[in-house]
Amino acid sequence: MPSSPKVKTIPQFQDEGEQAWTLNALANSYSLNGQPAQAVPLFEQAIAIDEKQGDKKSLAIELGNLAYMAQLPIGALQAAEANLRRQIALCQEIEDEFREAIGRQELGRLLAYRGLWAAAAATLDESLELFEKQDHVHSQSVGISWAYRALSALLQLRAGEEQAVVALVAAGRSLELADEVARTYYPTPRDYVRSHWLLGATVYTQVHPERFSIRGRSPQSASAHELRWAFRGVFVSGRPTNRQDGQ
Repeated sequence: MPSSPKVKTIPQFQDEGEQAWTLNALANSYSLNGQPAQAVPLFEQAIAIDEKQGDKKSLAIELGNLAYMAQLPIGALQAAEANLRRQIALCQEIEDEFREAIGRQELGRLLAYRGLWAAAAATLDESLELFEKQDHVHSQSVGISWAYRALSALLQLRAGEEQAVVALVAAGRSLELADEVARTYYPTPRDYVRSHWLLGATVYTQVHPERFSIRGRSPQSASAHELRWAFRGVFVSGRPTNRQDGQ
């Protein structure tokens, strides 16, 4: 197992902001390469520099990156939740509604993992409201929020709750938005992987799958079709990755 990176010498730039940017970029690379545990100390070093400089915008970005690109994937839910809530508070302070929406989106996913269904739904609703307020109605970010709604419903379904229709509708909406983003900007394979997997997994988990169909296919055919599409996306695009903030 590869050892955790220990950057004993911070990248030598005169500008500490450039040091933080480089550490954040290196942490992103580890996370996107499937090594989120190794990204944690790098994000933390970048955050320490931002705190020292009082750079609240960069601090908010990197707190979010640490939470959803590194801590959430390794199961450090308590630390991730604290960082996401801090990110949201900072974004409110500096009036950055777009990143506040992303923070709420990721917090909603985390709350769903914890089984706090009502809190997760309310938080995802708040995220969507902020995106819509900024006229991001057909954006990739909105599609991810719908995918997280589907994920929350799927988790409830596996816990015995009747949420299959909610999961199918939400996953279908995320797929529609992936198509819209592909049409107006460019296709993002991981969005298709996520949406097809959610559709296929929802139908597959049904005790009475005969009640459901997708695009006129039988339940068994629909589930197999969607899961094949998800796996196809994995092999076409490489390892499915988390969304970067883009900074």
